Amino acid sequence: AGGVKIGNNVILAGQVGIANQAKIGDGAIATAKAGIHSDVPAGAIVTGVPAIPHKLFLKAAAIYSRLPEMYQSLRQIQRKLDR
Repeated sequence: AGGVKIGNNVILAGQVGIANQAKIGDGAIATAKAGIHSDVPAGAIVTGVPAIPHKLFLKAAAIYSRLPEMYQSLRQIQRKLDR
């Protein structure tokens, strides 16, 4: 068996899920509804499902709304290359 190991001064916001055997380092923060499936280093801030570094999550969220436009641009480029 075993279980999750949580360090000192860790903040787990509401509805955080942690997979068995994960280790959460000292001072780490998991934002609300984060899904932790692997170890979180000390001092890290993680967000999302699966949990990723918070800054990376913010970048991905900013790009997400532009995906349809980016996809259309990529298709146009691909069509030109196929000619």
